Amino acid sequence: LICSLAFVQNATPTSSNGMPNAEAGSGKDWITTAVVNIFPRDMIIKRTRLSPTALTYWKNTSTHPDWSWDGKILYLEDISNTVLHSDVFKVMASGGSHATIVIEHEAKDIEIRGKPVILITTATANPNKELGRRFPAILVDETGTQTKEISKRQALQAETGLVREYNPKLIVALSKLKRVAVKVPFASKIANNLESDHIIMRTNFNRFLDLIKASAAIHQYQREVDNEGYILANGIDYIYAGVAILHIISNSIGISLTAKKKKVLDAVKEKFSSEWFKVNDLDSLGIVSTKQLYEYLNELRGDFLESKI
Repeated sequence: LICSLAFVQNATPTSSNGMPNAEAGSGKDWITTAVVNIFPRDMIIKRTRLSPTALTYWKNTSTHPDWSWDGKILYLEDISNTVLHSDVFKVMASGGSHATIVIEHEAKDIEIRGKPVILITTATANPNKELGRRFPAILVDETGTQTKEISKRQALQAETGLVREYNPKLIVALSKLKRVAVKVPFASKIANNLESDHIIMRTNFNRFLDLIKASAAIHQYQREVDNEGYILANGIDYIYAGVAILHIISNSIGISLTAKKKKVLDAVKEKFSSEWFKVNDLDSLGIVSTKQLYEYLNELRGDFLESKI
């Protein structure tokens, strides 16, 4: 659904960002690649390495006057901390941007037009709180049950020699979709039933509405259109978006947590919820380094201070 926001004209720019997040070797890049490959090839731009300033010079209106990032899916695999925390990347993740740079002692204005869907994967980079709001963590199933199912699928592929591929008709069908504007006629009813008053809901409510719009956009030929030309989302889109948002929000407050932060929080809830504890008590679990523990605990304390969690 996040990728499908490439088909939505009137979505909030930061809603079309996502960060599949898990330990190394969990398959997050395999999953992300598999999802991205459902979409037409001319929509997809994938990079395994990017310099912090590349987005300023790459595909700007000076070198590509007709280019727009709208309708594109930018997949950055295993992004580094340097790129993740660069000002250029943060601005790009929030929408199109203008930059003034000096080339041969002369100031040049550069415009980056449009905003792509941006998917990033990382095992080692540590997004700060600000980036965590722009790039919600999408947690990968790391359970033993899932590992067993993956092994069964790999064994079947080894025995038969067959590689599962998408039906090419599906990709052709998606190429026929247009970028559309979508209305959510029942949005006020959702707002009236929100239970969390945490400030993060200002971001997450828009994200939820945009996921509803994404579902309507990819079903645009099965949805009603009003007299202004807007696609009208329905209850089915609400259900699809509800399933998706639960993979982004892992707690009742609505805060997106990376896999490691969630493990720290779960350890606190399970082992130390009714007693005082020292950082060394958590350090012995080997989830992250002592330095990161202090950082994570400070962030979690700020976010969950007034919560029952």
